[in-house]
Amino acid sequence: MIPVESAPVAVSAATLNADPSLINSTLYLIVGQSIVLVTLVSLYFTCTLMAAFFKRLDAAKSASAPLGLSGMQSAPQQVAKSTPAPEFAEGAVYAVIAAAVATALDQPHKIVSAGPVQQSSWSTEGRRQIFSSHQLGKR
Repeated sequence: MIPVESAPVAVSAATLNADPSLINSTLYLIVGQSIVLVTLVSLYFTCTLMAAFFKRLDAAKSASAPLGLSGMQSAPQQVAKSTPAPEFAEGAVYAVIAAAVATALDQPHKIVSAGPVQQSSWSTEGRRQIFSSHQLGKR
């Protein structure tokens, strides 16, 4: 192992004296708040520029894309409010899941299975304890 000699390094930090004057304290606070303000403003402008960049990128991508689902999204249609028949409801759930997957993925896909999630007894017991701890008034 090679011994390393270190030279004394002078480190200075922004500190106040033990008994600072009012002017020193005020200047210390103004400099600190100015640094924070400049940092926040620069973060704001950075985020704004990134948002503008991604909006232009998205606009260019949608302008060059063929009409498909993106064309349907721009013009929402009126949907009749009705409840589906019980035998149709289960198929409709699978159709909605398939449509969501097709919208999210721009590639061929296959849904292998879909069904209710089995809850463990631990989560059920925890939920029961939380609900039983609430003091509900009699009505």
